Amino acid sequence: MSSVTKIPSKKPKFSRVEPEARRKLIIEATIKCLAKQGSNGITIDNICSEAGVSRSLLNHYFDGKEDLILQTYMQVSEGFLIQTKNIVSNEDISSYEKLKTIIKVSFEPPIFTEEQVIVWLGLMNLVRTDPQLKKTDSQLYNRYRFNIASMITHVAEERGIHLNATRAAIGLSAQIDGLWLQWSLDQSAFVPQEAEVICLDYLEWIFSKK
Repeated sequence: MSSVTKIPSKKPKFSRVEPEARRKLIIEATIKCLAKQGSNGITIDNICSEAGVSRSLLNHYFDGKEDLILQTYMQVSEGFLIQTKNIVSNEDISSYEKLKTIIKVSFEPPIFTEEQVIVWLGLMNLVRTDPQLKKTDSQLYNRYRFNIASMITHVAEERGIHLNATRAAIGLSAQIDGLWLQWSLDQSAFVPQEAEVICLDYLEWIFSKK
């Protein structure tokens, strides 16, 4: 009989990426629950069902529901935060062009989509009752508003205009948020391009004041 050389079987190596991939799967399931049912859909049972995981596995990767919601908030925010950071740090364009670009990306994919708007509003509803989420949202909003105010200050100085940059930044961010909210309630009210123009008109208005 001829001898057969057995090839030793190799045990599968579990990559470091796998735990992160599972975490991402659960976060994406949480986003889907938000998109389908808003903040009311954020229950452990719904998330586990959507992700196809057990409660014990979810608890292995997240320190409870609050931690999962916080991590979901950070993932949803990440795209806009990265875009804003890239715009602010771009030294090849003026402060005025940076402001216009921030307005533009606020009303176009991937930041502005029907699902993204619904998910964001669901998270904002949760911010009201979750202290840690509220703290994180406040920190990110303050940083965002500070960046807007700094750019408004630069433009005002270049044009020799005296204005309250902080109030102007609050007004611009509130206008963007308000248009997101109105569009989520009635998409026939206006198209995203009109929302962009409305914010650009506001920008021109604050810099036209003497």
